Amino acid sequence: PITAMTGAVELIELTHSGGAPGDEFFNVLSRGVADLRRYVEKLAELTRPPSRSRERLDLRALLRGVSLRTKASSRLALAEIEDLSEPLHVLANEHDLQRALLNLIENAADAAQASPHPSVRVSVQPREGFAHVEVRDSGPGIPPQVQSSLFEPFATYGKQGGTGLGLAIVLQIAESCGGTISVLESTPAGSTFQLRLPLVADHLVGIASDE
Repeated sequence: PITAMTGAVELIELTHSGGAPGDEFFNVLSRGVADLRRYVEKLAELTRPPSRSRERLDLRALLRGVSLRTKASSRLALAEIEDLSEPLHVLANEHDLQRALLNLIENAADAAQASPHPSVRVSVQPREGFAHVEVRDSGPGIPPQVQSSLFEPFATYGKQGGTGLGLAIVLQIAESCGGTISVLESTPAGSTFQLRLPLVADHLVGIASDE
């Protein structure tokens, strides 16, 4: 049904030589169909379990791919992604892990829009046998009473038009990799989400502990 509605909207636009018609009800319809498609795609992603196919991935190469995706989006172009100086390997499905990182960046970018100087920073540190991927935003922060339910399906806070599914999908993917996702810090000056992923065994050597 959504494909049919999308096609109908596109056909109406094509029949107007000047582009989309200016009628306000058509604009409401066009935006509604786009929002509905995005919501259903997120819902399908949540109900589809993460892939069981996992491989040895270099986070450095993966982050470079994510960086290219964010630079191609006007909404996500504000994200600054750290370029790792050395490879860090994890065991994961490439598509799933890239989706998890993009979901975190999208969430951070939405939160940052409330700031007079919106910013999103992504960094990675190896500690105690794990890669700690941290996504920081300059948003207004998340109340403590909301943090405990953020990773539940349909939970959303401080965003207009949010589906409440992005962080639930991140949790699924993190757990499929043997990792975790959490709110590391949240203040009125911004929040930091931490995706913690086990490093592949041959990268445990030489990684210092914080203890």
